[in-house]
Amino acid sequence: MNRHRSPNSLPEVRAAVKSVDLERLDLMSEVDILDSLGYAVDFARYWQPPDVDDILYAAPEVVEMLAPIAEAVLRNPACSWWDDPIDPEHQRMIAYPFGNETFPESTAPYRSQGVGWGEWRAHLEAGEARAQRQYRRDPHRAISGEWWSTPYAVGVAQTTRAREGLGALQLIAEEDTLIGDEARVWALSVAERVRVYEISAPDDWARLVDRYPLEVTASKRWDWYNTTGSHQRWFMPDWEAVADDYDAVHVSVTGYLGSAGIAIPLETRDGATVLAGWGPDATWWLDPGALRIDDVPVLWRRDDERWFPTSQA
Repeated sequence: MNRHRSPNSLPEVRAAVKSVDLERLDLMSEVDILDSLGYAVDFARYWQPPDVDDILYAAPEVVEMLAPIAEAVLRNPACSWWDDPIDPEHQRMIAYPFGNETFPESTAPYRSQGVGWGEWRAHLEAGEARAQRQYRRDPHRAISGEWWSTPYAVGVAQTTRAREGLGALQLIAEEDTLIGDEARVWALSVAERVRVYEISAPDDWARLVDRYPLEVTASKRWDWYNTTGSHQRWFMPDWEAVADDYDAVHVSVTGYLGSAGIAIPLETRDGATVLAGWGPDATWWLDPGALRIDDVPVLWRRDDERWFPTSQA
């Protein structure tokens, strides 16, 4: 079989999975494993139904065959940190130009000047009200909108950790990415007594949403139905309320892989939630004062699908 052509039938998928050499997985380098992780993250599309590959690889007999492969990957020493909580000593922030635009003249992409929670809530409530009106006019019309459940507010920052030979994990593992072939990477310092909520499994995300619920059924209805196949009441965290108790929320690599894109039932209310728009090892900072950013970034460039540091930028 041509290794560059994706299997397009269940027999071909079974043959491809069966051909995997489990012993070689134990010897894979971290660079190769992270490249594969990034490839998987790049196919996270929560605004559309599963494609042919999603359906084929989710077949019960294929899932059963994939289990020993996943176990072999996790035995690799390069994956030993995938369950770890946030690594405060190696957090990195990235910035990249959009399209043909150049980098902004300002050096750091983020400053500790507070979070615009008022604007965030007003925007979200307006989107929910608009989606409710559209649904009442035509309940059968599928409308896509803001499918993510991240704390997208002015002043909130996102970071991932650096690994040997990689400036930041976000360079290669970001959902719906706009990253081109170059990016600036900033090192940062984290406050000593930072309060971080850790997500290492679907139940962790569900508990967060149960404790700080915000209903978004109208605005997420069709996007989250498309990705999960489920029609129900949908909730996400009320990030402004979360920020009263936590400075940041971190999802581990295994937490991401086990939680992203699925309908996660809630325990204390009738409904479910979706971890969408996140990434492996992503930390979203709800308190700007918990970070201090180095004003001297490093420019990283991608060449032949690998990232390399060039110089201070």
